[in-house]
Amino acid sequence: MAHVELHQRLDAGHVPQWFDEGLAVLVAGDERYLLPDTGGDRCRVASGSAEALPETLAEWLRTAKADEQVYAKAACRVSRYVDAGGGPRTVLALIDALNRGEPFPALTP
Repeated sequence: MAHVELHQRLDAGHVPQWFDEGLAVLVAGDERYLLPDTGGDRCRVASGSAEALPETLAEWLRTAKADEQVYAKAACRVSRYVDAGGGPRTVLALIDALNRGEPFPALTP
């Protein structure tokens, strides 16, 4: 449902596939890919914020077949972005910015 909600709110904006997938994992609180929500960093993977992640659906599907940690990496990056921005309202502000025509920001915490 997170995918559907995000895309319903995006009038003109676009998010990379890794953000879409990472946000869905974060919203679901999927502990296969994130640590429990205890107020600290939820990342299960150390490299979650450093490497390039798949931008398109085709790239995502290829990468997900080859790298079982790609969901954890995407969720880590989104989780850190949301935490750094002060919580869930950060995503709403991003959607508003994208709908105003602003580019997707570089999210490397």
